[in-house]
Amino acid sequence: MRKIIVVLIAAVFSLNAFSQNQKFRLGLTVSPMLSWTKPDKAFDSGKLRMGFEYGLITDVSFNDDGNYGISTGVLLSLSGGNIEGPIQTSSLAIPSATTVTSKLQYISIPLLLKLKTNKINDKISVYGKFGTLQSFRYRAKGDFKNGIDNETGINIAKKINSVDNPYTVKSRFFNLSVQVGAGIEYYVSERTSIITGIFYNHGFLPVLREDITRSEATLSNLGLRLGVMF
Repeated sequence: MRKIIVVLIAAVFSLNAFSQNQKFRLGLTVSPMLSWTKPDKAFDSGKLRMGFEYGLITDVSFNDDGNYGISTGVLLSLSGGNIEGPIQTSSLAIPSATTVTSKLQYISIPLLLKLKTNKINDKISVYGKFGTLQSFRYRAKGDFKNGIDNETGINIAKKINSVDNPYTVKSRFFNLSVQVGAGIEYYVSERTSIITGIFYNHGFLPVLREDITRSEATLSNLGLRLGVMF
């Protein structure tokens, strides 16, 4: 975690040199969100989980008024979800009805097209975003609950039947999502604005896999975007 914080601080200082360019803006965001996994085959989806993401965002405009451009950045996200179904473990002869609560943490890089209106009364602009979210897992934990045992904190990032993970549920390193979002920017000065909006991430790649049934689950998020742009 310290290394990640150092990387974010270094990125802020390296990008700050370009922040005086009218076509380039730098910002910070924190976003509470709801997460859920959508499984196929033998599994059922479970309850929603609370999560959040935070990090650095940047806007690069293609015109002087900033009506359209690219939005990107570096974000840290904590999400996950529940899946329910028959899961085989190394200690059980037959699959048992099990609930897996996944706790997934990612470093995410959005690549979004941003469209924004001109300022209304010199204070408010409305924006929309659409694009992809590339996420790289750096930590994954799982709580496994069934009628036989209850183990918490099992690392599901490692290989099947390892010492730390006797379960057959594994997490994937890379995730790809499509993101859509919209919101408003309230300008407190010529360049500084407070942003608020909503976003939805629809996962396309499976983030969890169970080897016995070969069932997989994708990850989606619905969040509230809060931040400030400079």
